Amino acid sequence: GVLLTNPPTRWEKLGDMVIFPEDTDTSDWPLEAVAESLGANRIAIQAEIDPGVKRQSKMKLIHGENGWVIHRENFVEYEFDATAVMYSSGNVTERRRMGDLVTEGEVIVDAFCGIGYYTIPFLARGKARHVHACEINPDSIVALRKGLERNGVMDRCTIHEGDNRQTMKDLKGIADRVILGLIPSSMNAWGLSINCLKPKGGIIHIHMNVHEDEI
Repeated sequence: GVLLTNPPTRWEKLGDMVIFPEDTDTSDWPLEAVAESLGANRIAIQAEIDPGVKRQSKMKLIHGENGWVIHRENFVEYEFDATAVMYSSGNVTERRRMGDLVTEGEVIVDAFCGIGYYTIPFLARGKARHVHACEINPDSIVALRKGLERNGVMDRCTIHEGDNRQTMKDLKGIADRVILGLIPSSMNAWGLSINCLKPKGGIIHIHMNVHEDEI
C-alpha cells in the first residue's frame, strides 16, 4: 500500500486519470505508486475553469504523458483532453436525465455543445435524426469529432464552428428541440433559440444558475 502524510479526502476519475482538488500538496508523493493504488495511469490537479467564452480547462497534469482520456458515462464514451477543455463531473445527474430523453426522429440544435455532453447521447441513445452542434472552442470541437466517431454517430451531426450568435442565424425554423447548456446564464441566446424552432413550435432546454432566494 501507499502511505501519505496528507491524503486528500476526495478526488475524481476520468478514464484512467485521477484528479485531485487544486489545493492538494503532492510535493512528497510517490506519484506512480499513488496512481497505481487508485487504478490510474495519470494524475492531475484541478484548477478553476477559465471564465472566458471558450470555458478552457487549466487542469495541470503532474504524472503521465498527456491529457487525453476516454471517459464512459451513461452508455456513451467521451474522448477529450482534460487539460484543455472543461468536463464537469458535478452535473452527471443532469447528463443522465437528458440522456434518457426520447428524441427519436427529432432535429436538435445544441447551442453550446462543448465536447458533446448532450449531443452524443441524443444521437447514440435518443436516436435523434440530426443534431446541429454549435461550439466556439477549437479544442472542444476536436474532442466532439472524436466522440462522434467513437460512438458511430458522426453521419447524423453537423458541427457549426464559431460564435453561435452567427451560426444559429443559419438554423432558422429547423429544430424540434434546442439545448442551452450554458451556466450561469444563456439568456443572450434565448431569442436565437426561438428562431431555430420549427414554425409549429418545439422545446427549449435552459440550464442556468438560480439562487434559492430568487425562486
